[in-house]
Amino acid sequence: MANRLAGASSPYLRQHADNPVDWYPWGNAAFAAAAERDVPVFLSVGYATCHWCHRFAAESFENESVAAELNQAFVCIKVDREERPDLDDYYMTAVMLLNGSGGWPLTAILLPDRRPFFGGTYYTVPQLLQIIDGLSQLWRDSRDKVVNAAEQLAAAIAAQHDPAPVSGNAGPAEVRTAVAELLASQDLVYGGQSGAPRFPQDMTDRLLLQHWQTAGDANALQAALASLVGMAAGGIHDHLAGGLHRYSVDGSWSVPHFEKMLYNQAGLLQAYADAAAVTGSGALRHVAQGIVDFVAAELTDPATGAYWSALDADSEGQEGTYYWWRPSRAADVLGPELTAQTPLVIADSRREVAVDSGLGLDGVVRLPAQGGLADLAADLASSAYAESVVRLGAARAERVRPATDDKVLTGWNGLFIAALAAAGDRLDEPSWLELATRTAGAAAGWHTADGVLVRVAGSDQPGQLEDYAGLGLGYYELWRATGEARWLAAAVALAQQIEPRFGAPSGPLHAASAELDDLPVRPRDVVDNALPSGNSLAAELLLSLAVVVEPQFPQGPAVQAALAALAQRLLGELGPRAVRAPRAHPASLRLVLERLYPLASAPVVRSSLLPATAGRDARVRLSTPPGWHLGNAPGELPFVRHRDNGAARMLPLLDHDQAAGWAEFAWPEECANTDRPTRITVQVCDRRRCLAPTDVWLAPRWT
Repeated sequence: MANRLAGASSPYLRQHADNPVDWYPWGNAAFAAAAERDVPVFLSVGYATCHWCHRFAAESFENESVAAELNQAFVCIKVDREERPDLDDYYMTAVMLLNGSGGWPLTAILLPDRRPFFGGTYYTVPQLLQIIDGLSQLWRDSRDKVVNAAEQLAAAIAAQHDPAPVSGNAGPAEVRTAVAELLASQDLVYGGQSGAPRFPQDMTDRLLLQHWQTAGDANALQAALASLVGMAAGGIHDHLAGGLHRYSVDGSWSVPHFEKMLYNQAGLLQAYADAAAVTGSGALRHVAQGIVDFVAAELTDPATGAYWSALDADSEGQEGTYYWWRPSRAADVLGPELTAQTPLVIADSRREVAVDSGLGLDGVVRLPAQGGLADLAADLASSAYAESVVRLGAARAERVRPATDDKVLTGWNGLFIAALAAAGDRLDEPSWLELATRTAGAAAGWHTADGVLVRVAGSDQPGQLEDYAGLGLGYYELWRATGEARWLAAAVALAQQIEPRFGAPSGPLHAASAELDDLPVRPRDVVDNALPSGNSLAAELLLSLAVVVEPQFPQGPAVQAALAALAQRLLGELGPRAVRAPRAHPASLRLVLERLYPLASAPVVRSSLLPATAGRDARVRLSTPPGWHLGNAPGELPFVRHRDNGAARMLPLLDHDQAAGWAEFAWPEECANTDRPTRITVQVCDRRRCLAPTDVWLAPRWT
């Protein structure tokens, strides 16, 4: 018989609808029941595509005897962390304070007033039964100790989410020191942060690429490319369908943890597009295109264009079954000739072997590790690779596919819209802009009848800071790419609601609005984890809107001034934190870096090296937001200087659109045929003024 979760909007909650555990969804009814029965609350937080969540459920929550113990000792609540990131953040803080580490499934034991006193993650059946017995006895015989523990833990959590005022500079010297700290932790062999498991660091990669472009620091470029090339070659990259998995269980990106999350695709699309723009690399563009293709094919609602949340890690009851290959099976699919030619290998977390090795190894397909960008480019461009992908992909498609979490999360959709628009503009991919435009049109309906933005499309749950800022950035990037005024108006409308809904008298913004007043404190989202923090997303949106030129800003100078003031306040909060702890704040540190060169009031100029194609020579594309233009008077041709050993040379203009804010220039032969980086000096102007010139660096052209 189904429990209370049968009608839930969350696929994760519905997965537990037939459990013998007497689950409640999060809400007042559950806590009232706990108070009436005088028992604590067993809170289980997870998400629909989580392998260890599935395992916990199969072993414990579907077990009649374990369920009986849980039902007797607790009121049990199940929460989808993706629907309530603020709630997940609050109780994850508790688990981290108690244990020093956390993860999902998240398990917390609460007083009926919602304050936690015990927490952890996954437990085996014997461990869980021991916990139930021990906590039941403690609750029965030593209630005062339980309440005292909850009081102390709640005070510690409140201190974490009501941070003390910060001070200190976040200027050029501090940023250089922070970037150096990040670089010291990078693995230049396999890429990414040293150690295992290894998570994509798209925010760090984008920061390092931005530092390279503004400061010309070759170490930053080397580290970013090591990370992006390492992932592109590895098993974390789904070579057969595009896109990347959530993380790698080893240090060489070989064996992934197999979920494929929309938010990962958004951040990694931005990172690969940024790197492709800096280097002109067709290989990095190939990975970016694969991300777009994967999301379009497998995470898109065909009826609306909205993006679903994720693909599961499991199929047929096992993690990764859809993705594993044995060399002999792969060789049968490829045939003898292609088996001998393919650059793909089969790898587990310890070794990689040739497809024709004949070993009884179960692994994933990847390209050989420890190659550079030139090696990756050669492998991806080979006909043997392309044909191998087609044949293995067709064979894999006959397997049982992992399930889809079809939640439509507003913030995640906004981030992918922003990634498509920015990457499509920077790499001159109009089809990506078309995809972004379709989804943005669907997002116009993600509001309640009262006009409140929702967290999940089709629900009435109020949106969180991540949703307002994420979708606002999506609208802004579409405006920047297309110049269509409706997207700027939509971005400003969301930005205007940020301070009223999430503001505080001092300090960073709250993660959730006062409408979700169901936690002991309102969390503040300032740390960049798997996604940029809500505060860094809000700061990026507000800082971008602050430099929109008159008369394009739709609501007038007073509104723009208010948004600019909030942007500067947030930058003042985030900047000192970012330079002190750069690994915890890479997205915020990138915002600080972008506004050091040349002025905080200047728009970000995006530069791209577009390689030669059939009928077109290699070219440099520079773009500004609409209303700004490259250093020239209205109606005159833009000009850009290329500096070579101190000598300034004009780049030949190929094409431009002053109203849209972009221009394309010929890529000089002396730049294409050298290993030295190229420094380009640009100056941006609006209708009233020109700003100080600034330098943009591009790497040598790669194949």
